[in-house]
Amino acid sequence: MKLNKSFWWSIAVIVPMFALALIVSCGGDDGDDGGGGQAKWTVMLYGAGNNDLDQANNGTSYIVQDVQDMEKVGSQSGLNMIAMVSKYNGGGNARYYKVEYFPNENPNELSSPELENLGTKDMSDPQTLRNFLNYCKANYPAENYQLIIDDHGAGWPGSCSDELAGAGGLLTLPETREAIATSDLQRVDVLTWHACLMSMAEVAYELRSVCDYMTSCQFTMPMENILGADLWLGWLKDNQGASNEDYAHKVVESVIQRAQFKQKTTHYAMIKMSEMQNLGAALGNFGNILVQEGGAHWNEVLTAWNSTHSTNLDNPTYVDVREFTNQIQAQPNLAASNLINQNAVAVRNALNAAVPFTDTYFHSPDNPVPRGGLNVYIPWQLNQFVPDSVSYSNLQWRSTNWHSFVSTFVRSLGGGQDPTGRCCYNNNADCADNVTQAQCATVTGVWTEGATCAQGCGGQDPTGRCCYNNNADCADNVTQAQCATVAGVWTQGATCAQGCGGGGTDCPMTCEAAGQIALGTIVGCDLQGSRGDAAWLRVPITTGTYHFELATATGNDYDVYTFAPCGTQMDCGSEATGNTEDFTCDFTGQGDLFIAIAIWDGAGSFEFRITQIGIIDQPGAIAVK
Repeated sequence: MKLNKSFWWSIAVIVPMFALALIVSCGGDDGDDGGGGQAKWTVMLYGAGNNDLDQANNGTSYIVQDVQDMEKVGSQSGLNMIAMVSKYNGGGNARYYKVEYFPNENPNELSSPELENLGTKDMSDPQTLRNFLNYCKANYPAENYQLIIDDHGAGWPGSCSDELAGAGGLLTLPETREAIATSDLQRVDVLTWHACLMSMAEVAYELRSVCDYMTSCQFTMPMENILGADLWLGWLKDNQGASNEDYAHKVVESVIQRAQFKQKTTHYAMIKMSEMQNLGAALGNFGNILVQEGGAHWNEVLTAWNSTHSTNLDNPTYVDVREFTNQIQAQPNLAASNLINQNAVAVRNALNAAVPFTDTYFHSPDNPVPRGGLNVYIPWQLNQFVPDSVSYSNLQWRSTNWHSFVSTFVRSLGGGQDPTGRCCYNNNADCADNVTQAQCATVTGVWTEGATCAQGCGGQDPTGRCCYNNNADCADNVTQAQCATVAGVWTQGATCAQGCGGGGTDCPMTCEAAGQIALGTIVGCDLQGSRGDAAWLRVPITTGTYHFELATATGNDYDVYTFAPCGTQMDCGSEATGNTEDFTCDFTGQGDLFIAIAIWDGAGSFEFRITQIGIIDQPGAIAVK
């Protein structure tokens, strides 16, 4: 997401910016013993604000707003609250605060006393988190601890993107687990994510050894703060002797209560981490049984997956565990298998034990969908799974063997066998041909698709088609770097025989003159102009889920917006930084969708494609994959 990005249309439409907020929380104690003995609780907020969250609240910080909610209660006898807040607008500067009672703050202001100025910090560095935990343990010891990590989230890949000191990288789940486990705390009592997409089996399994309870959301969470920290901290102030389970339950109740008040659709659940070992084993066995017993009726496994619900708040590769097992048992041939039925029930029993409380609030016009408390990763395209397969296999979740089910599932959708290539390992002293990326990962090797050991472990860059001179010229078997020297559009593995998708033609530059395109066809044109100018396309669509792909020359930065009809912007588009865009959207009804390919930086030809990947089963934002 680019900061302060605006797109000015000739039809006087101002395009709003959207962002997703992540907050992670874990329990703790403030160390204020009120005059003797250690405190009952220290609550620690890790506010990673080195990104757009620092100014997305009408120019002010959502991170600061979360701390201000804590200030409505403030540290008490037996209950201390410590916050670490970094600020993008402050150049990445991070500070520790003792959160005190200041219920009427101006936007972006904190009156709580500053404990320490740390200078610029990389909030995606596990050492930064570890140091914060150690500081809280040393200065505010308590019987119980809660940690709040406040930033963007991505589910199993991790959280805490740092766009300043961390170059946009994430704090991965293994790093998060290691930071807590090797800190002086070693574990926390409650891990609370006010975070996008973090309620996943993989996430809870990875962190099961470092906290007793986790509270988290299966959806992307609204930018508007719905954490409700003042509600559950106010309850904790008066119930400091409550069990971790009761406290986690109150956190979930408070989030849903605040979402209802602010009229924001959301989900929230509490996870009992001691049950995650059983749930992981049950899901792993379920995946094995589906592969072994479902082979003759594998089409029904696909039907079950297609029948699970996805909304505009979901990552479509994350699937609700409860609904998926129910849909498997709804298939006539799969339901006739005793083993499949037995294992589906075993998964739900384990899920019931692992998720003592889950709740969802849907604000109109959003329609309710099943949410059982935890998602699990099931991508449907090989190009989604292969780039993730190494990092996914690095999770402790690998021990469940679920990744093998995912690999079988993806190939069954037409992806074919996993691609093979060269694996260089043992510091490039050894090399193997025709191995998969996952196989290469087992020897901590460097894998290059399609390459051979004969090329040497220095490796050859991948080649493809280069379209240049406004698509008038084309060259095969060139690298991306070579294509960039002629300001061309490079597509790995493609050939000139497939066409350059545009032929150097001029772009239609108004919505009314939009050029009609067909679904699934690569199109393009020569887009010239300055920031805000756009090429316009239109495509007839019906109710469904659609995949948008855009590529232009290195150094260019184009964005995608949608309208129906001209002048009415849809909540579907992408402003990703760089020369590619790749996203999906759900639509209901039928008619022409108008698409604007807009210049942010650069100019020149591009390639664009829109394909349909699913259907929607009812009005609103609810989609079936």
